[in-house]
Amino acid sequence: MMPNFSRWKAIAIVAGVVLLLVLITIGLFSIGDRHIGPLVINWGWFFVLILVGILSFLAIKFVPMFVQYYKFNKYYKANEEALKNLPRMLQNQRSAGAVMQFDNLMQNAPDSAYIYYMKAFFYQTSGKFGEALSSARKALAMADKDMLLEMILQQSGGQMGQPTTKIEFKEQLTTMCATLEPKVSDNRQRREKAVEKRKKKSR
Repeated sequence: MMPNFSRWKAIAIVAGVVLLLVLITIGLFSIGDRHIGPLVINWGWFFVLILVGILSFLAIKFVPMFVQYYKFNKYYKANEEALKNLPRMLQNQRSAGAVMQFDNLMQNAPDSAYIYYMKAFFYQTSGKFGEALSSARKALAMADKDMLLEMILQQSGGQMGQPTTKIEFKEQLTTMCATLEPKVSDNRQRREKAVEKRKKKSR
């Protein structure tokens, strides 16, 4: 399911912006009216400055979120079918092709905790434990800073055992890291032993 802002949230945001613009316009007319006394004019400036401050705060807080949402939504719409096809490829023992296709898709993916969770989940399933552990740690580090995470989890989570809340998201990633760490360590030790054997043979 694609993440989407609800209709009522969109209406509330648009209504709020329109209301603020109307209030700023009223304040500016009050300032420009010479028939109004100095006290009212001063209050008009004060009123406009407060509204500009509120608008600036809202822009700083919400514009990055809308930009991130736009990038995430655009990426998903463009790659939804290909992403859905990956589990089938793994089930059909086409692991190498699935990993190659996934890596190609991820080159255009936006930076978000959910994207790194997807990477960890996919790489773990395909047996690439080092990449899975790295992605899981990155997703955990970004979880509390990602403004869109809660909304994405509520609307896109629940599929294939995915979490639907931030608490579940972090718990699942913590468990994933604990499961992957010994596997990655074991693989590293095997590689080191293989290198040592090759060195001994070459002497």
